[in-house]
Parts: sequence; C-alpha cells; structure tokens
Amino acid sequence: MASTTAVIEPNDQIQNQISEREEGPDPERRLWAAVLLLAVDEWRSNNMRAHRDAEVFLFEGGKDFETVCQGAGLEPSILRSKLMRLRNGPLPETRQRLHIIG
Repeated sequence: MASTTAVIEPNDQIQNQISEREEGPDPERRLWAAVLLLAVDEWRSNNMRAHRDAEVFLFEGGKDFETVCQGAGLEPSILRSKLMRLRNGPLPETRQRLHIIG
C-alpha cells in the first residue's frame, strides 16, 4: 500500500495565529501558546509516536485542549475546526497546488 504525504500551507497560518499569542505581554499566555505550537509541530512530525500523541491531544483532548487554548487566548472550537480541515485533506480546488508524493 502506497502512502501519501502532502505539504499543506494553511497549517502555517494556524502556527502564525498561535505564535502571535506568544508575543503578548502575558507570560502565562505565551506559555500556553508554546504548548499548542509544540503539539502542532509534533502532529506535523514524522515521529509516529509524537504524531499520534499530539493528534490525541488536538482532536480528542477534551478539557485539557480547551484549557490550553483558553490559556493561550484562543477559541478551542475554532482552532480544532481549522486543524480538522487540515487533517481531512485539501479541498478539491486546492489539490493542484499541493506537492503530493505517492
């Protein structure tokens, strides 16, 4: 079975939004934003265990995910919906702009 790997640019937008939260004056908010950035980085990584652990946190994390998002000043449902769109793959009209290895 061939695996498919896609480079998806919108993920950078999510990281930029989280990073913007890191630059605020509140050290606690920066800490929570760093936790989210680490989770997204691990989710994007090639390390299967780190990827799976991050995926569980980001998509099944429940109260923990909500607490971290709120600490970072982000709305959990909005961030999760953006991550879900990335996880579910590109929309048909954007597929041609992606580099796909099969």
